[in-house]
Parts: sequence; structure tokens; C-alpha cells
Amino acid sequence: MHSWTKDDDIVAFYLEKYGEDALITLQLVSQKMRMTVGSLDMRVRNFKALMGIGKLDHNARLSKEVLNAMESVGKDTHRERCLKILSER
Repeated sequence: MHSWTKDDDIVAFYLEKYGEDALITLQLVSQKMRMTVGSLDMRVRNFKALMGIGKLDHNARLSKEVLNAMESVGKDTHRERCLKILSER
């Protein structure tokens, strides 16, 4: 089972907010983070629910903290941070 970190949630939130792109995909991220695509997808859906778009209701405290910290960060800045996180894996 994967133990989620703040960096993991920052990337999952990017995927929820902006979707996949050429360098940040569910498949690539799940490989880098050593988790299943299904686990990552569930975390992305948790962020959707936190933003009022979904039905999941058991959200991690860490995800709420990341949402509050990152929701006002611009796309380019968020993407750069995600790419840095992924490059360190």
C-alpha cells in the first residue's frame, strides 16, 4: 500500500485541476511514485470531491491541506513543481 506524501498530493491535485499533458500522465506519475494507476486515479477523484465535483466523502487531511495551499497557484508554477517532484523520483 502506498503512503501518500505532500508531494504526491501536489501532483495528484495538478492532474485533477489541469488534466494530463505530455509529461504528466496518470501512467507516468503512477510509475514514478510506485503506485497503481487506480490508486492515483482515486486520489485525483478525492480532489474532485473536495472541489465539489464528485461523490467521494472520505478525504485525507493531507489532501485538504494541499488543496488549500495550491488552489491559488498558477498552472505554470504548479506544473514546474510537479515536474521537479517527478524528476526527483
